[in-house]
Amino acid sequence: MKRFLLVLLYFILIISFPIKSSTPASIPHCFDLEEKLQLLRNSSPEAYNQNYKQLIESHQNADHHSFSNKTIDTMYHMDQHDRRSFQISIMKDAERSARVENILQSQLFLNNMDKFHSAILLMHTANHNNFYRALQLALSIKKNEPTFPSINWLVCASEDRYRLHSGKPQIWGTQYGIGGRKAEPYDRKTKTNKEKSICFQ
Repeated sequence: MKRFLLVLLYFILIISFPIKSSTPASIPHCFDLEEKLQLLRNSSPEAYNQNYKQLIESHQNADHHSFSNKTIDTMYHMDQHDRRSFQISIMKDAERSARVENILQSQLFLNNMDKFHSAILLMHTANHNNFYRALQLALSIKKNEPTFPSINWLVCASEDRYRLHSGKPQIWGTQYGIGGRKAEPYDRKTKTNKEKSICFQ
């Protein structure tokens, strides 16, 4: 029973990453790709698979793709594909996060998109240290590029997730539990509603 509850909690916390459905035309190429893939969700499996392959190939052959870490980029889109198709695997998530950690420890140059992807992959595990690392990556992006798409959400979500797994209450209200209710404990007074609204801009 305990094992079942742990697995259930994992899926509640890890199952999705809410990329915004309406984003400006100048968004980084990976968000543009995910936006297009998101629109394919209601198509037939055959159409989805065909278009998915074409979009991925086009994305990986694009000139701007040469500036990103290809390993991290590939793992990120695999992660998002698994979540869109409801094929989430704890083992795959753990493998991807371990590879991200190895890349981070190698101290290779990573641009802000690489860091964003890495943070998402680290957040899709039930590992306290990974949540802390994701928060540090999010803060680094925020410092380097304050207007980076969805960076406010990533900072808030990674901090909330890290706090909850540290036995502390979330303060931004980005994490949800059973029934779509805010995950508890939740300190609703530390941040004002105006401050919290920044997370979703």
